[in-house]
Amino acid sequence: MPASAPAADVTILLSTFNGVRHLAAQLDSIAAQTRTGWRLLWRDDGSSDGTPDAIERFASLLPTGRVVRSSGSGVHLGVFDRFLALLGEATDTPAVALADQDDVWLPEKMARALDALAAVDPGKPALYCSGLTVVDEDLRPIGMSVPLRHAPGFPGALLQNIASGCTMVLNQAAVRAVLKAARPYHGLHDWWIYLLVTAIGGEVLFDPAPSMLYRQHGANAIGASWSRSVLKRVAGTLRRGAGPHNAMLQQHLDALRRNEAILAPGVATAVRRIEAGFAGPWWRRAGLLLIPGFRRQTPIQTVVLALWMLRGSRPLFRRVLGSQAGGI
Repeated sequence: MPASAPAADVTILLSTFNGVRHLAAQLDSIAAQTRTGWRLLWRDDGSSDGTPDAIERFASLLPTGRVVRSSGSGVHLGVFDRFLALLGEATDTPAVALADQDDVWLPEKMARALDALAAVDPGKPALYCSGLTVVDEDLRPIGMSVPLRHAPGFPGALLQNIASGCTMVLNQAAVRAVLKAARPYHGLHDWWIYLLVTAIGGEVLFDPAPSMLYRQHGANAIGASWSRSVLKRVAGTLRRGAGPHNAMLQQHLDALRRNEAILAPGVATAVRRIEAGFAGPWWRRAGLLLIPGFRRQTPIQTVVLALWMLRGSRPLFRRVLGSQAGGI
């Protein structure tokens, strides 16, 4: 029988759902980490393809307690809720890392993250995230994450998520904050975590060096846009129109208003100003662009943001085509 595992300094949260096809590569990459003081806490979301059996076989090769199955495993919750459920069971280690079932971690991933977090006062919420290499189903490189032009922070975090969940490592102060906060009614778990940490005055540590291979295939819960050209991404954004972006912005503003008691000084006032401007006529929405930091990472993305602030929720292409055809 394997010996008991020593106390861990980081808990890796792995949420799975019908992921057996690529799971072995991810588990092997976790086992190959140069920082060995990890514990894997996993939760299955109702798989029907043998995923839980694959993880149990992996666990049987390691010391007892190194791989732990969540008490709520097996109930289908969806991406956001299943990661929050795992966070609630990971309050006994200094750091917590999020993992996807189909990626491959580079060997130094945990070491780089934990070294970065060690430089932050443990009482201050802190989030580490990194660049990544986008690969196809067979792990052939097809793109790289885009370097940041502006430092992470609020209010830019309202407009764009720069923290990929699969690269995230949180200190325990950040974990407690996420668990305490009222969450958005809809949205993406990683974007919300990044936004909340910035809004409460926490520290975001972005490492531009890739820490993992982000696998793209037909079953991704959330795909990477970095594998497409800038022009194609912009064209896709214009086709979708302002609706999805503005709906997410409103969700996040609503959630921050419900968390005013824990926001950093000045953030609650900024949230109220942005919310009032966003609900006002076009000139008030345009005025939001004058708020320091109210921008996205690249100039072209900020230009698109300006269009959304000016034009509201109607897709730009529909407006242009409609006017050319004599529509209103």
